[in-house]
Amino acid sequence: ILEKLKIGGWINSLATTKIKKNDISRRIGEFYEKMVAYRLYKFINGNPRLNTIISEIWLNYPIQKSGIQSKEFMEGDIFIVLKNATIIYLECKTFKITEQDIFSKIERFHQVSGFVNKSYLVLPVFTSWSNEEKEYSEIFNLLENLEKSGIEYIPFTGIPHKKKFEMKGREIIVESFEEKMTKILRPYLPI
Repeated sequence: ILEKLKIGGWINSLATTKIKKNDISRRIGEFYEKMVAYRLYKFINGNPRLNTIISEIWLNYPIQKSGIQSKEFMEGDIFIVLKNATIIYLECKTFKITEQDIFSKIERFHQVSGFVNKSYLVLPVFTSWSNEEKEYSEIFNLLENLEKSGIEYIPFTGIPHKKKFEMKGREIIVESFEEKMTKILRPYLPI
């Protein structure tokens, strides 16, 4: 298996049987962004009514800070450009993320771009894959803190998706990716 991973470019060709983090050649984030974009395209194309309000979807689009002298660039994960000129930004985050990382990325992005109308974090939340409380307590604590801070998120849920999840003796409702995207885009539909 290790040799196949080396050939595919997933693992550094010099890696031995003990694989370290530095041996991983491809960034997981890049693939996660593509997965989110693919699921978004599939969802939009499967909903003709929503499809009518979308002008473009951009993946990994570079943005230059305003001003002729600026050389500062930032890459945005996913932009949804609506026909009414509204721009919705999706920041995809995987695994170990901190609130500080989230706040700084979104704040910096707004400083650099200045044209995004709405920003959302897309976080992996796979409620149907495990019943282990410890595996999810960290992500649900983060989600609670984001809600308290006013940062909106979109759960990138597994398929199938378990909407109700038990955590620390209480029931937590997690919308699917598609349900949340519908809520976000519905206000832009013509009456």
